[in-house]
Amino acid sequence: MRFQGKKALVTGAASGIGRATAIRLAAEGASVTIGDVNEDGLKETAARMAGSPRIVPFDAMDTASCRALVAAAATDGLDVLCNISGMLKWGPSTEFAVEDFERILKINTTSVFVLCQAALPHLIKSKGNIVNTASTAALQGIAYTIAYSASKHGVAAITKGLAVEFAAKGVRVNAI
Repeated sequence: MRFQGKKALVTGAASGIGRATAIRLAAEGASVTIGDVNEDGLKETAARMAGSPRIVPFDAMDTASCRALVAAAATDGLDVLCNISGMLKWGPSTEFAVEDFERILKINTTSVFVLCQAALPHLIKSKGNIVNTASTAALQGIAYTIAYSASKHGVAAITKGLAVEFAAKGVRVNAI
């Protein structure tokens, strides 16, 4: 029950790592808000969670939707933000559509910044935490995943910059 009394927001909670994180935080006592574009997946996740999570569908492509998700999650305060939403698309760089490149950056990187920015006032009050999902792709180039690699390099940079900027205010910012 390490998170008893804590309030957490988990994006990408309709499946995979996001789902597992939401389930674990709830099992550890947290009140969890789960967000994803896949509402049916969110309902499946909620059915597997302890307690009654707050389900908030959101679109990581939409800045207003990201901010609304944080506002909904922080109605009674916020202690933890887990940025897990993301996407990957493979393809040769010479044929990779610019529109797909921009979509990956928007979902994987821009939404992380917007969600962090919206959550920080709440996390300063609670001396809370941000956990961003990066990748080994943030540490090295990987062929056929140029957009994904670029997006995860961006997540690593956002994480490092926010960690330095907000450490003195008691907010820890890390990436996995």
